[in-house]
This record gives sequence, C-alpha cells and structure tokens, in this order.
Amino acid sequence: MDNQHLDPDVYNDDTNHQHPSPIMSPTIPDISADDTYVDGCLRIAVDKDKGRLRTVAMDDVDPLTAAMRTAIGQAVTQKNTLLQDNLERIWIQQRKWQVAAAAEIMCGRDTYIVTATGSGKSMCFLLTLFARAGIVLVVSPLLALMEDQVRSAKELGINAVQITEQTIKENPDLIKSVRDGEFRLVFLRPEFCLPANDHWRMMTLRKSKFVEGVFCIVIDEAHLIHQWRTFRTAYGHLSILRHTFQRAAYLLCSATMTSYTRRFVHRTLNLDPNVRACSFAGVTFYS
Repeated sequence: MDNQHLDPDVYNDDTNHQHPSPIMSPTIPDISADDTYVDGCLRIAVDKDKGRLRTVAMDDVDPLTAAMRTAIGQAVTQKNTLLQDNLERIWIQQRKWQVAAAAEIMCGRDTYIVTATGSGKSMCFLLTLFARAGIVLVVSPLLALMEDQVRSAKELGINAVQITEQTIKENPDLIKSVRDGEFRLVFLRPEFCLPANDHWRMMTLRKSKFVEGVFCIVIDEAHLIHQWRTFRTAYGHLSILRHTFQRAAYLLCSATMTSYTRRFVHRTLNLDPNVRACSFAGVTFYS
C-alpha cells in the first residue's frame, strides 16, 4: 500500500486503509522510523537534480541541521539568549514526521498533515524557513490562531505578519512591504484572497517579490474548505492561489479529515491527483 499511488477520487482511508509500516515518506523508502539521529535531525537532503529526497552520508550535514546550526550560532553571536533558547528548544523537541514533511515541502510536493491539534503541525513549515530562502503564505480561519502563530514565529526570529483590515489600518504601508518581500511568513484569512479585494490585487502584482518568493502555501484547518463552504464561501475560491503562485507547494493541515473531505479539498484546490499515504508515529500524511 505505501508504495502505490493513491487516487484521491477512489481511495477511501476510512474503510480500506491499513496503515503502512512507519517509514518516513514513501518518496524515501530507505529511511525507517529507527534510523539514526545526528544532531537531532534525520539524515536527509534535497537532491535538486532529481527533485527527490535522498539519504546522505553520516559525515554530511543535511540542510535543516546546517540551517539551524547557523541560526543558533547567529543568536549566540548577537548575545540574544532568548532567541537562542527558543531555537534550541524547537530543535531538541522537533519530531521525525515534522522533518519529513518539511523535506517534502522543500521538494515542492503538495502534502497533507492529519494529526491532533497542538501536535506541532506549524513546525513543518517553520523549519523550511531556516533551510531556504523564500516566503510561506498561511491561510487561517481565525484571527486568534494567526495572532498566536505570528507571535511564535517572531520568537524564533522569523519576520512574520498578520494581514487584516486592522493591521492595514495601523500600517498604511503594510501591503507594499508584503509585496516587496519584506516578510518571510504571511498570515491572512481566506476572504482576503479574492480578486475583488484591492489589497490582494496590489500584493499579487505580476513578478512582485511576494509572488516570486512564495514557495509554500499552508491551508490551516484545511477540512473547513468542505465544512464551511456555504458558511464562508471564500473557501471555495482558494484555487486562485494555484494560479497566482504556480510554483508553490501546498501544505494542508487538519486534525480531522475523512477520505471524502480530502477528495473534496483535492478537487477544490486542483492538487496533483497522484498522492501517496504514509503513517508515522501516529501521524498520517499524504504527499
């Protein structure tokens, strides 16, 4: 099962799915759940020529480990003990499935993460910001969620912003700053991503640094694309993101997503029909 493509239109993980053996990802079958940790990170790297993940020699350092070492070293140099403590904490506490999901994003693959609320899904995209240049765009349903995640990102030294009518009012130059690529992590609600929104049109001008820089689009609470489709109709128009950010990978996060909901989300967002399923340490992700 774990080595086969799964058709999102016929696959039913509620009735037919038996969790495969706990490998990190179907795209890296030679990495098992028992593989060795080095500096708290799996031995994985991006093979840019093939666009796939590969294991690396034990004397090599994978991109995430190298990036985190650099970030912590900079915090030490700057004598920023709070930032140093925060970075060391997340690196010590990171889980293998978070690293695997981050690696999938870095390879440009659309990925679902289905696991309990509070388990650390946001770490999957936060880790990528240490390992590569670019911007992550997060679509979130609630202002309170965005506020918490912006605060957490800033504690890690990531330049993050929440875009709402209130923040635009407080900072009239905010849209220009986002368009010019000044923020690495941008949070907004689905209603903001509509063509009728003047602010959205200004942010997404063709060839702007923002449009060119977004490499990952995160849909938080992705099951709401189905559940709230009549309550908040903007969820039904999120396919516009694929047209605007053509090279970006999707990360769809949810604590609850049935096979029917996943198929609905897949069609709504025009995602790649070829997905694979993997269960690892109680977390199911599709990529």
